[in-house]
Amino acid sequence: MIAVIFLEILEHLTKEEGYQLIKKAEKWARKQIILTTPNGYLNQDVYDDNNLQEHKTGWQVEELKNLGFKIYGINGWKKLRGERGLIKFKPNLLWRMISDLSQKIVNYFPEYGFQFLCH
Repeated sequence: MIAVIFLEILEHLTKEEGYQLIKKAEKWARKQIILTTPNGYLNQDVYDDNNLQEHKTGWQVEELKNLGFKIYGINGWKKLRGERGLIKFKPNLLWRMISDLSQKIVNYFPEYGFQFLCH
């Protein structure tokens, strides 16, 4: 396997499970691991009768850097988004545009982004 990709997985696991999964992925991937996860803990309870939707942990820039990942911020400025990543403010279209514009900044300053893209 050349790459292992985890999109929105780590936050649904305990820290121990997340570290174990990354360790396994390092053995599976010949080239790289790519993952996305929210910036820090984002409360998300069970919804749609699916208990696997619940968030159990949050990950920080330094934790992921210490694991050897290069980190980019994605989905704009964190403070603009709330539960399930939805824009918190009205009018929604205006704040979505501001979020999109803030993407240029959070790409280089991932600690301000809503989510992380790591490789």
